[in-house]
Amino acid sequence: MTDPNAELALADQLLDQSDASGALDHTLRAKEQLSSQAQPSPILLGHLAGRLIDCGSVFRRPDLVLEGLAILESRFDELKQEIQEASLHCNIGNAKQSLYDFDGSRAQQGFNPAAITTLIEAKNAYWKAFRVSDGSDPQLFVNLANCLDRSSRVVEALRCYDLALTVTPGFAMAELNRGMALQTLNEIAGVYTISLLLEALRSFRAAEAGNLPPHLREAARHQRVRTESVLTRLGWSEDRAREYDEQHRLEADAHDPYWRFCLDNFLALSEHALYCRCVGARRDDLSIPKPTGSIAGEFVPRLELLLNRMKSEFCLARALYYQATRAPGQWDLESFEGTFSELHEGEEIGLSSEFLRTSFRLCFGILDRIAQGVSELYALAEPEEALYFESFWRPAHQRNKGEERWTKINQQNNWGLVALYSIATDLNTKGGEWGFFKKHRNSLEHGLLVLTGDSGGVPALARPERILLEELTFAAFAEQTLYMLQLTASAIFSFVFCARAEGVRSLGEGPAIRMTMDKKDIGKD
Repeated sequence: MTDPNAELALADQLLDQSDASGALDHTLRAKEQLSSQAQPSPILLGHLAGRLIDCGSVFRRPDLVLEGLAILESRFDELKQEIQEASLHCNIGNAKQSLYDFDGSRAQQGFNPAAITTLIEAKNAYWKAFRVSDGSDPQLFVNLANCLDRSSRVVEALRCYDLALTVTPGFAMAELNRGMALQTLNEIAGVYTISLLLEALRSFRAAEAGNLPPHLREAARHQRVRTESVLTRLGWSEDRAREYDEQHRLEADAHDPYWRFCLDNFLALSEHALYCRCVGARRDDLSIPKPTGSIAGEFVPRLELLLNRMKSEFCLARALYYQATRAPGQWDLESFEGTFSELHEGEEIGLSSEFLRTSFRLCFGILDRIAQGVSELYALAEPEEALYFESFWRPAHQRNKGEERWTKINQQNNWGLVALYSIATDLNTKGGEWGFFKKHRNSLEHGLLVLTGDSGGVPALARPERILLEELTFAAFAEQTLYMLQLTASAIFSFVFCARAEGVRSLGEGPAIRMTMDKKDIGKD
């Protein structure tokens, strides 16, 4: 066979059949044939790079992965003329994640921010793919979710698995990894419920029944049997589970529209709400002490005070976003509106726009409070130092002086802390895929962020000469604010898991004091 296109097509087929050896043989034949061509097809080069990365991942051969990665990175501009840009970024992410897996030094480093550098590069590539995709590829959502899960960002991982299942219901890879992520949530949070086990079981059953390669189907079967065994020991039967599901369905249907919006978008600050919509998911009851079991540490009440403020501000940011993006009539705003000059700039001005801008600003403020909380927990900074979530980890003034703070952070072995650092890198202006959010914040704090309709634009006559001006459509900013809310919610969860893990660790350092946190009688009962 001399056609590289046919060779690569056969390699694809063999990979689907779990015949990686055969796939590699045909991939290498295609590589040889393409190397003899003066101007090989960009489509075939991109295809070759993907197969080299896939085969290298299976055989744990970094040479193959690096070869495929080099093709993608060195010819990116050429390849994107013929291949979807999202696909290219996704394959780069696959390569980076495989190289992270191959890194044997991680066993000595431990699980800390310094150890996940390559994983962060993979995550950034997946986010690039996410941003330019049309949202129709469930495998992209799964790959992104897997990378987030590896970074302990399990809340966002679960949301991405749900996105994949929305695009393609029953998608077996999403079901299998979603079940595994629920188990990760159990490990990170330190608690589990019957609902979590039942939800994981549903995912493993769906994965086993779906279209998976034999070795992954066996993995799904193993997890399904294991979870069924746990539920059986707890006295659960299929009949009882069906009754339980029906009761939860009725409870889920009883939520008001606002709370359904919160649950749909992973904006409820409730561990239970991450996987269940029953009456137990009706409140933002996230707290550092576990619902069951003891934790220790005199820092717990201090951080709980800070968490209360974060949750209060988040509830406001979430409500403002909801009102800003709902149809008129949710709140009676008309009597509170002002009167504005017509500048023919098409600006969406008024309370809805201010709600949206304020929601976005509040999120950044909450993230900065998380930086304060991490500093309080690990004694990283003096009270008068201004801390910004995306940059406080490695302050510039310590770069040439031993990096005391960065060293101390990396001496911890805490999943929640790693997740927070990974989130912070998303917002870094020097490489984070969402770093442009910082520009929005600067415009809001120190300039003008003008929200327009689809055809709006500030005319030259009205453009300030000495004030930072940024223009964005209302719809685009609303979409970005929703993601900022989701990112902030994930960070709040990770902060809680970080502090909780240190509280559990403190149990071994002296007598435990059982703390009972009553709930304030505000809002939902």
